[in-house]
Amino acid sequence: MVKHVVMWKLAEGLDRSEQAKAFREQANALLSTIDGVLKVELWEGYKAQPIDHDLALYVEFASREAEAGYRNHPKHVQFKEFIKGKALERVCIDTEV
Repeated sequence: MVKHVVMWKLAEGLDRSEQAKAFREQANALLSTIDGVLKVELWEGYKAQPIDHDLALYVEFASREAEAGYRNHPKHVQFKEFIKGKALERVCIDTEV
């Protein structure tokens, strides 16, 4: 199984809660339907302490091959297009367990 985590810092002036809802809806509608995707979650950070990123996406894949197929999948490309202009920064980590 591969676990994939992406975190974004949102552009200034965007409402974090509103964007979290929109990102979650898009992730569930698009990413969760890709073959080999086992789980999709979108997390919204809260600022009880200083944090670097506003939103995080967690995706589980059945295998490395499933993750590789996801990278250029049209639905993933569509999700990335949705994010353009909304995020200032992006960090990512993938791990196999």
